[in-house]
Amino acid sequence: VDFAVSEQLLGMVADLMKNVSGNVPTLMTVADFNAEKKAKWNDEFKPKTKESFQRFEKLLAGDAKDRFTATGTVLGEFELWFRMYTLINGAFPSLLTDVPALKAFYDRMSAEKGPKKFAAGESKFGPLVDYFVPVPE
Repeated sequence: VDFAVSEQLLGMVADLMKNVSGNVPTLMTVADFNAEKKAKWNDEFKPKTKESFQRFEKLLAGDAKDRFTATGTVLGEFELWFRMYTLINGAFPSLLTDVPALKAFYDRMSAEKGPKKFAAGESKFGPLVDYFVPVPE
């Protein structure tokens, strides 16, 4: 069952990233992220991305609703956490406020060994630069 749920999560993450890719500033495109692109993200793609994240709510499991599988550490859960991390630190800092049902999941995953080391810049690769960056003012 965990494998099937993991695969479902991976597919859902791939679908939601279609709203993000090419529509948010990256470290390579931020200089050209103009008012038109900002408005398109805020008015069109950010709401679609929020809706996509809200689809995960019904799949939350466990008494604390902080996981999607019995183990809570399948690839799909790590992928979802990573995508949330990149957006929270980039173009969608209000993600956990806008979709509060995912906060317990995000917090639990952030405390896992791998994500914790990654976020602290302590993975075997050291500190990594964020690819997605905040929307310029």
